[in-house]
Amino acid sequence: MRRVIIISDFTYPNYVGGSAKLVYDTLVGFSKNNIDYLLITRTSSNEYSVKEHNDFYLSEKKRNKIFEINNLLDIIRSYKFIKNDDILYIHHPVLGVFYSFLKNKKIYFFHGPFPEEYRLKPNSNSLGLFLRYLIQKIVLKKNNKIFVLSNYMKEWVNKYGGKNIEIVPPIFDYEKFASFSAVDKFELRRQLNLPVDKKILITTRRLTDRTGVLELLEAFEYINLHYKNDYFLIIIGKGELEAKVKQKCSNIKNARFLGYVQEDLLPKYLRASDVYILPSKSLEGFGIVILEAMALNIPVIASNKSGGATEFLSTIDAKLIFDFDNMARSLNESIKYLESVNIDFSSIARSYDRNVVAKIIYEKMNEC
Repeated sequence: MRRVIIISDFTYPNYVGGSAKLVYDTLVGFSKNNIDYLLITRTSSNEYSVKEHNDFYLSEKKRNKIFEINNLLDIIRSYKFIKNDDILYIHHPVLGVFYSFLKNKKIYFFHGPFPEEYRLKPNSNSLGLFLRYLIQKIVLKKNNKIFVLSNYMKEWVNKYGGKNIEIVPPIFDYEKFASFSAVDKFELRRQLNLPVDKKILITTRRLTDRTGVLELLEAFEYINLHYKNDYFLIIIGKGELEAKVKQKCSNIKNARFLGYVQEDLLPKYLRASDVYILPSKSLEGFGIVILEAMALNIPVIASNKSGGATEFLSTIDAKLIFDFDNMARSLNESIKYLESVNIDFSSIARSYDRNVVAKIIYEKMNEC
């Protein structure tokens, strides 16, 4: 059985975000399936950094299954751990470019278009954009296979000239979230100081422009004023828009911003809610968080600009998609529609449990 070297800029518990959690759940899935691996990853160092205690991560680090990168010298040191027959599983382009020239079999997991994500940042510039474009092109060209989570991301890879692309299933910790399904929703609301007499809507997002949280708040404010529905909105997350989101929430009735919530509390907030909303406006490869909500059998709706999530939910029911450009009216209609349907979201999500998908991913690696 060939060892997998997982190379990732971002890994939970050092970072928040869907790709960081996907890498972490891949580690656990490999471990459960007795697949040998080494993780090479960055220590926490930017606005998406967190420092949560995680027993699995710490135990694997003690077993020398995790090598953390702090600087260029650490990257050079890490080469000595890589053997010729190891499979390199590269998850992000910055660290990835330093390993893409090695002669090993290499598989690149394309989470999103690196230059386009940078372009959306308020302080982006032409030099930074060019360098990210160059790095993205190199990594795509030098890897033997490219994994994506959706046709939406496959199209982005094609735009960069990438070849040998395969769509793979998403991976997450189904049991962690499903285990809260039996917990009384209203008791949780009392514990979490949430209203027991309202329909609770929730979104958990990185607070960047592309995730559409500010637009969701504007739509929610309009719904409050014009539709008189008894909704309560929870926003969880961190990122560069945190101050704006916090300020806007403070001025909207029945909206609450919680900031970053630790992973052990997230299932409780999801279980206490009635509807999960994914309001993305661009560059959404999949949105692993929709599976986390679905594991709890929480109905999920997404904007028509949510990329891979739009694609995925449309195969379940096209009416789970709302119009981003007419969000207030369309979102309200989607929430109302959920009252008339009975979809077993949890059964759908179970197929993507990390213990199952990790084995599938490893088999696909060896087919390359």
